[in-house]
Amino acid sequence: MTLSITKNGLEGSRRPRRRRGAGSSICLLLVSSNVSSQSTSNSVEVNIQIVGDGTDYYVPANVTVKLGQVITFAVFNTDDNTHGLAIPAFNVDTGIIKHGITARVTFTADKVGTFPWDEPIGYCTGGNGNVCNSAQDLKGNLTVTP
Repeated sequence: MTLSITKNGLEGSRRPRRRRGAGSSICLLLVSSNVSSQSTSNSVEVNIQIVGDGTDYYVPANVTVKLGQVITFAVFNTDDNTHGLAIPAFNVDTGIIKHGITARVTFTADKVGTFPWDEPIGYCTGGNGNVCNSAQDLKGNLTVTP
């Protein structure tokens, strides 16, 4: 029997329509199973903003992923200074990111633990007098779970 979902419920090619029973339950189980399989992707994009409002910081400052996932950090700099982000444990470095630019770095989370990230020395430039002119709190953590 072919089942389709309509606004009135489940409808089959045979009559009478089954609103409840084994056929309906099986179809709903398949739909539910399909949705959960789509949410277990092995690739994840994490959007991070560098915010400069007197104190520079990352939003979010903590990210959790699963072991083996391919991670893309998309780091957008909203501050007038240049900035960047590096995770030494994974050899990840965005390089210097100018105001209004998004840098993307992709890597595999291939070890379990909590790994700090921060802004490398010398990446913050271009503010008033071509120096970093605000307090720095550009630190965060990547947590990789089994």
